Amino acid sequence: MPAAGDRIQALDFPATQSDTEDTDQTNITTTAAAGSPTCDVTFTAPTSGKVLVHVGGVGQDNGANNSVIIEPEVREDDAAGAIVAATGTESRQLILRCNTSTTPASGTRTSLVSGLTAGSTYYAQTMHFSDAGTTADVLSRSIIVQPLAT
Repeated sequence: MPAAGDRIQALDFPATQSDTEDTDQTNITTTAAAGSPTCDVTFTAPTSGKVLVHVGGVGQDNGANNSVIIEPEVREDDAAGAIVAATGTESRQLILRCNTSTTPASGTRTSLVSGLTAGSTYYAQTMHFSDAGTTADVLSRSIIVQPLAT
């Protein structure tokens, strides 16, 4: 973080990036998937090398009481880059406990991703899956990447 009197650099405060996708992802499986179309952003890492990643969504289950899990995946450069923050980390998972299609569940989850290289380009997308069965749906997804100054 810049101290009083320091010159502010552009990489200290790159722009926040966001995306929302409202295309239903129906009958999702127990394997993490990005969906189609993807809900994704490209961002520049700040001087601090830290960002907050916010994911949100709405899910439902058409048959049982399965949960919908939405979480971020962060990669270097683009969708084909090396994984920096992988799926399967419970501290980044938004878990939506779904009853039936008449009672959708919604929520958000914020997590810290650190160790990024200042000035480098990164790609973040939402990934989703069900904890069991294939009767769960994702009705909407969102992702916000917020660079941190410190």
